[in-house]
Amino acid sequence: MESTSTPRISAALMESYIGQNVIIVGKVAQLLGDIAFLEADGQVKANLTRDCHLMVGNGAQIIGKVNPDMSIKVLNAVDLGSNVGMYYTLYYICFLTVYKSIVSSRNGSSLRAYEQTELTIRSCSTHFAI
Repeated sequence: MESTSTPRISAALMESYIGQNVIIVGKVAQLLGDIAFLEADGQVKANLTRDCHLMVGNGAQIIGKVNPDMSIKVLNAVDLGSNVGMYYTLYYICFLTVYKSIVSSRNGSSLRAYEQTELTIRSCSTHFAI
């Protein structure tokens, strides 16, 4: 049986995942009928199903497929409430993305991987004002 992965990404990485299922965590900025706009290191347009119940201003996790127009066809959405630290969530996503790429490439020594990870964490923390 073929294994499938559903990476957790931000808006900045969507272009790399066209046609694939992804998880996005963001803050609901606007709701227009069956469309939600989430802030997740950029704006994400999510095409909701009738079962989705999100509220403006709350955090949300969506699972869906990235369309060629950079929108998401939502398969599942969870309202995370208003007490979600979005900057920490984005920081965590940034760290995991970089760590995974370093470990999977397996080029260079572990010291080099550590140095790259440390530099990226500093970069992420500056970018997300943590």
